[in-house]
Amino acid sequence: MQWIGEVDDQTTLEVHRVVSAVVALGGAVGWLQIPTLVDIGQWLGGWHAAVTTKRAGLVLCRVDGQIQALGG
Repeated sequence: MQWIGEVDDQTTLEVHRVVSAVVALGGAVGWLQIPTLVDIGQWLGGWHAAVTTKRAGLVLCRVDGQIQALGG
């Protein structure tokens, strides 16, 4: 596990994959429709700002180097 740092394209893609899967299964994660990559990028940017200012945290859980879960 790691706290989110700078958000790169790979992180955005992996988080998009996880969030999209949860939304497709009907999970309550803040989106009613599968978000776009732009949506996820903006969302992660907000989390990064919150982590940087110590207002909140977002942890990324990796399995074999790939993000499989996350939590705020």
